[in-house]
Amino acid sequence: MPRDRYRGRRARRHDRGLPDRRGRPGEAIAAEGGLQQRPVEHVLVTGRGAAADAAARDAAARMGRLPEVASVSAPVRSKDGSAVRVDVTLKGSELQGKEHVEPLRAQTAAVQAAHRGVRVEETGSPSISKGVGELRDDDLARTEMIALPITLVTLLLVFGSFAVAVVPVVLALTSIAAAIGLSMLASHVFPDAGVGASVILLIGMAVGVDYTLFYLKREREERARSGGRLDARAAVETAAATSGRSVVVSGLAVAASSATLYLADDVIFSSIATAAIVVTLIAVVSSLTVLPAVLAKLGGWAERRAVRRGRTPKPPRTGGGRITRAMLRPTGRHPAVTLAVAVTAMLALTAPLLSIDLTDMGRDSHPREIPAMQTYDRLNAAFPELKAMHQIVVRADAGRADEVTASLRALAERAEGDPLLAGTSELRTSPDGRISLLELAVPHHVSTGAARRSLERVRGEYVPETVGRLGVETAVTGDVARYADYPEHQEGKLPFVIGALLLVTFAMTVWAFRSVVLGLIGVVLNLLSA
Repeated sequence: MPRDRYRGRRARRHDRGLPDRRGRPGEAIAAEGGLQQRPVEHVLVTGRGAAADAAARDAAARMGRLPEVASVSAPVRSKDGSAVRVDVTLKGSELQGKEHVEPLRAQTAAVQAAHRGVRVEETGSPSISKGVGELRDDDLARTEMIALPITLVTLLLVFGSFAVAVVPVVLALTSIAAAIGLSMLASHVFPDAGVGASVILLIGMAVGVDYTLFYLKREREERARSGGRLDARAAVETAAATSGRSVVVSGLAVAASSATLYLADDVIFSSIATAAIVVTLIAVVSSLTVLPAVLAKLGGWAERRAVRRGRTPKPPRTGGGRITRAMLRPTGRHPAVTLAVAVTAMLALTAPLLSIDLTDMGRDSHPREIPAMQTYDRLNAAFPELKAMHQIVVRADAGRADEVTASLRALAERAEGDPLLAGTSELRTSPDGRISLLELAVPHHVSTGAARRSLERVRGEYVPETVGRLGVETAVTGDVARYADYPEHQEGKLPFVIGALLLVTFAMTVWAFRSVVLGLIGVVLNLLSA
């Protein structure tokens, strides 16, 4: 179920609206003036001399004729002379870039075929985004191919009946299919960042199988207790009256716990929460309606088949297995020691949390098996100024446009000699003169200490000493700011998410078991296990 097979309202990965020190999201200000980032592809020609120049000119000419292209830059040669690049800006938003990148790839391949003496390749945000999506789809398809057979074989070994073993898998798959369809509607209210299908697949398989096992175990217990005298329909009705409540409580607990992710104020976590809630609730509804009917039909079919063959249906075996009994035996004999050992082990597993380093997803962490990422690394080696950038955004009255421009130019001049920066800049102003944006190139990857120090210098020195003196609204955003601000934002939200999760756990446990003590135990166990 590849992610791009369904469409809904998508959200840009970095459109989080993280506030700057002045409290207004920098990217939102830039977008207000039409200065938001555009989808840009880079055609990289590796080679020296006239052959590389000819290939670059050919690429620029071909790209300029494409209807998807808004503008094409003149060829730019690297400082060491080993490569030439052509920057191609696509039409539309940055999010739409990957949908229009294929014609550009085709032209890049045509240029390579026509100029075999040099290497011609293409990279950029659209290519990388498309490559990441294709890799995710491949991984998801591989997960389907592995998870389904393993689940089916495991259930077959447990139940010894193909008809019974296939029921949990069918319930899970139908819940997943329905959840993906419903998520298309939900995405118009809760934007999906592209992870919804993966979450639906994983959680759908888990809860679909889990809820089916609730019924099957309870139905077998009832038939065994009656010595096989209870028919299939009666056993399923009894199971539905007891296990059905467990399914409802479990499903509501999963949904309520997942909803706490909305407090993270992040499109990725919101997508995970929406997907988890949708697929869980669908699985609950299916377990209360379709599943009992299927089990009753299967049980009746098995009974009639046994009667036709002149045999009496044997009551199913119940009780814990040998492994379960072996694991529970020490607990029953030495509960205090078992508790101490288990808690110590869980605390030991928690130890790495003390050194956790929260970061943002970015090109530094994308798999290098993606061809566009391999080209991206070669592009950065030849043109280090493309690794990252700072964006200083200013919002002021149109009458102060000249004053703002002068201050930003002064900032660019100060930054030109900074060894932490590349020394190149670009200044743009909105048509109405209210929004101005200065881009400063950073020759360091966003995850490096040098990039972080350059951001601190821009925010702490250059902005306050230049445009900051004008008393206008300013914000510093860009690649490095995104990478630095996002973990800080999430660290601030994390206590609220954890607190809400524990509160939900406590409330659901008390409601289900009418016991405050069990509610507190549930909180402790949830905190330890999570």
